[in-house]
Amino acid sequence: MRVINKLFDPRKILLDQSNQYTERLFSEDTIPAGQGKTHKVSIGSLGHFLCLWITGSFSSLTIKDAQQNQVWDLGVNYLSIKLRDGNGDRSLFDDFIPLDLWLSPGRTRTEATFLPAPWGYGTLPDDLGPVGNNLFIPIEFEYMFRANSEIVMECRNTSDFQNRYRLCFHGLRIRTQGRV
Repeated sequence: MRVINKLFDPRKILLDQSNQYTERLFSEDTIPAGQGKTHKVSIGSLGHFLCLWITGSFSSLTIKDAQQNQVWDLGVNYLSIKLRDGNGDRSLFDDFIPLDLWLSPGRTRTEATFLPAPWGYGTLPDDLGPVGNNLFIPIEFEYMFRANSEIVMECRNTSDFQNRYRLCFHGLRIRTQGRV
């Protein structure tokens, strides 16, 4: 035990923990059919946020037969996204990236091959069903977002039905002591 006490100073570890800790920032939005939408996640004033990984999921619904009110999940990705740092409006992606190229676990799918749409084309069902046999592989994305700024996501939907995405930014909250 003496070796551990010499290697680790508990007071220093406790001080470090009070200044930085693991945090996850969540974002979720529904994008109307054939449109784009901007969504923002506030970093807040607690401190800077060092993003280390991103995970997320998205739906892939489209209208199969408008006459019969059928909505299908064909497994085709209709959503693409562009990330920006709200501090100075810095673009973090050069262009819109399809969500299936960089999200894990990725596509959520419905259990049925079609959804009769009594709820209308204006809303999605609350539960899109199980993801099903997807591996959870966080995508590395290292970027420091300043305190009091925001993560800006511009998303486009090329489907003829609305689709949803969910993102989780995994990282460290680094509390500020004074001005940075």
